[in-house]
Amino acid sequence: MKKNKFFAILIAVFVTLLWASSYILNKIVINESVIGPLTLSGLRYLIASISIATAIFMWRSFRHERERTDRIQLNWLQYMLLGFFGFFLAQGMQYVGQFFITPTQTSLILCLGNILIVLFIDVFWLKEIKNRAVYYFAFGVAISVLVYYYPWNLSLADIIGVLFVLLSSVGYAIHLSYSRHVIANKQMRVEDVVVKPMLIGAFLLLVIGFSMEPFPTLKLKSYFIILWLGVINGGVAFYLWGLTQKFLKAYESSMINNLILIEVALMDIWILHSSISITQAIAICFTAIFIILIQFVRTKVEGAH
Repeated sequence: MKKNKFFAILIAVFVTLLWASSYILNKIVINESVIGPLTLSGLRYLIASISIATAIFMWRSFRHERERTDRIQLNWLQYMLLGFFGFFLAQGMQYVGQFFITPTQTSLILCLGNILIVLFIDVFWLKEIKNRAVYYFAFGVAISVLVYYYPWNLSLADIIGVLFVLLSSVGYAIHLSYSRHVIANKQMRVEDVVVKPMLIGAFLLLVIGFSMEPFPTLKLKSYFIILWLGVINGGVAFYLWGLTQKFLKAYESSMINNLILIEVALMDIWILHSSISITQAIAICFTAIFIILIQFVRTKVEGAH
């Protein structure tokens, strides 16, 4: 069993590397091809939705699991809401933000925005957080991000990028909260709120992208990158992450998932040759630490109940 868990940890870390690389690959496509961020994200999630559906089928076959016929189904309005907030807003606006700022900046602002908006929604709706320490650690995340941007000489492009990423966080928080609500109250599988909403979100992104953005002109490398983003970083990564959940506890998966912030920063420096100061490096590390503390406290409280 310990051997299985060790391999599960290795696979989970590998998946975080795939997901972190998405930030870098997105930037490469944007820099090297003529393609708008909405069109890019739409193409990626169209391929990903098909890949994830295939991955789920493989996962069920692996476990010899039959499709339940008595499972509660969402109506199309619910699928539309999940698709709009979870993929058009959360993912599409993140891609627009990446058009203006670096992968590291995108990752940091997402961490901050996602935490603060999720906490805001929890206060007024879900009311799941019982430990005030979560709010103190969230304040620590905010301070760390502010330190990263010091002395705050932001260009117009930086401000636009940050605003779009924060808008992405709004979509993420609403989608996360509504998904949890639907899954908890209707006892649905997680994948039930992923595949169809992702396909709907991809369709919305492509329709608006093709109508507002220039027709994409891609280099051969960009075609391969988009295919990789959809199939490998989407379907295969989702499938592998699902396999690890059999051996890892929820808090262990959450801790491993936090590696993405550090991985994005390192890939940004190594592949895109971005430069950060010692102060910024320390700020990134403290951001990751505070995020881990938030999840540790939440997991401990949930476990006590």
